[in-house]
Amino acid sequence: MTFTAEEVEQQHALAHQARAEARAGAAFAQAAAEDPLRLPDFFPLLLAAYDDEPLTAEEQAQLAAYENALVEAERRRGLLGLVDLAEVMRHGSTEPEMLVPDLLVRGLHHLIYGAKESAKTWLLLWAAAQLLVRGETVLWVDKEMGRGSLADRLKTLAGAGRETAMANVVEEHLVYCEHPTMDRSAESVALWTALLQNRQPALVIIDAQTEVLADAGLNENIGTDVERWMQSYLTPARRLGVTTVFLDHTPLDSSGRAVSSRQKGAAAKVELEVVKTAHFDRDTVGLVTVTRNKNTVSAPIPETQGFRIGGTPFVLEPSELLLPGAAATAAGAYLRVRSDIRLLIQRAEEPLTKSQITDSISGKDSIKRRALADLAGDPTEPVEARPGSRVGSLLYSWTGEPAPEPLPEPVI
Repeated sequence: MTFTAEEVEQQHALAHQARAEARAGAAFAQAAAEDPLRLPDFFPLLLAAYDDEPLTAEEQAQLAAYENALVEAERRRGLLGLVDLAEVMRHGSTEPEMLVPDLLVRGLHHLIYGAKESAKTWLLLWAAAQLLVRGETVLWVDKEMGRGSLADRLKTLAGAGRETAMANVVEEHLVYCEHPTMDRSAESVALWTALLQNRQPALVIIDAQTEVLADAGLNENIGTDVERWMQSYLTPARRLGVTTVFLDHTPLDSSGRAVSSRQKGAAAKVELEVVKTAHFDRDTVGLVTVTRNKNTVSAPIPETQGFRIGGTPFVLEPSELLLPGAAATAAGAYLRVRSDIRLLIQRAEEPLTKSQITDSISGKDSIKRRALADLAGDPTEPVEARPGSRVGSLLYSWTGEPAPEPLPEPVI
């Protein structure tokens, strides 16, 4: 058999590539086998590979070695899971440390659930924003809302005039994954593990669990399926000391538990249920309550806590107003009336009398009178009450920023 000069050159090139791959692969595989989570910055190479960018022979060998070593390292770790517990006792912290006061414990897994439109995502985004502002990285896996809705909420949380500053913080510290495919494939797990090592997040939020399990063809009603997914994605994060959160839904006919498999709750050290107690939107300040249903580590998390949310300017802040049952309904009515009065005064071109205000707002007269008096007497509210032309009458006017143009309803 004879070969042309071109064919001989091709064979030489293939042999040279094979030798290069063998040398690079052997060296990299040894380093990867020791601890693939602690390799040098490998994430750009992974991105290039999975974006179909051309790789050199050495890079291709490194990629194959990394994926193989990752699988092998996870297999070995799972066999015995040996840890020097005495070292932890001597030098490690055994007391729970709060990542976000009253809500999230550093380094633990959380399950946060509630009915549709209960403000679960708002609450977690509010917590994440606190970390971003103080320079900690947050990794947000979004399988529900999409970039537009999440960006809008971040701007809303920032407030008028602070959107650019928030955008700068988000650019630096928020890692946002929009509708990723987390199917437990070698490529997906390798990318995820490298991303964790590359960005070192303080917090990982998965919104929502049902969708990511579906990516992998797993059933949320089967505990072993839930555990398989968590081993692929949450376990690597936990080994790095990352706080993790699953957002989940509650059935329409249920309270106090998340949907489907008990394995979801079994893996979480902290479970919080979010309930919308009083309606809220861009014009109305409402109330949500957060109930602690599980706290394995006895972290300093209140059994029940409330948050005021909504309105324009938008507020999301802790509230001492926590009333169950019929009392909560009455509290919700009060908050709605107070918010409506506030907005009416803010938008009025001239000062308003008490009668003008109460006649323009729906609700019980007693609630309207109390809400107006509370609003005018609140030193934090830019509402002024001054004597009118009639003896004993008052005129109510707005002393803060003008009301913004009406905005479309948010996706909640």
